[in-house]
Amino acid sequence: MEPSEKLHLDAAQYATTRREKYDEAVKAGRADRRTLEQEQGIWLAHYEGYKEGWTARQEGIDTLHALYEQASRQRDELMAQQEATIMAMRGRRVQ
Repeated sequence: MEPSEKLHLDAAQYATTRREKYDEAVKAGRADRRTLEQEQGIWLAHYEGYKEGWTARQEGIDTLHALYEQASRQRDELMAQQEATIMAMRGRRVQ
């Protein structure tokens, strides 16, 4: 299954679960019944919201990974500079 298909199925499942919880609330008297058009709009909003949230989270993960890579390179460069400085202070050549 392609990642986009899985995302679609997960988003649809999330929106459907939200709809089922709303139906339970209506049956229990905790919510008022909405029109079909309102319910469809809310389902779509849950579906799109799930997809947008997942996408933003993935972008955040990718960004964190890029920051980690950059910090690792900077650390390695700094350590190499410090080693060169120590060697120069000891009168040794850096290879």
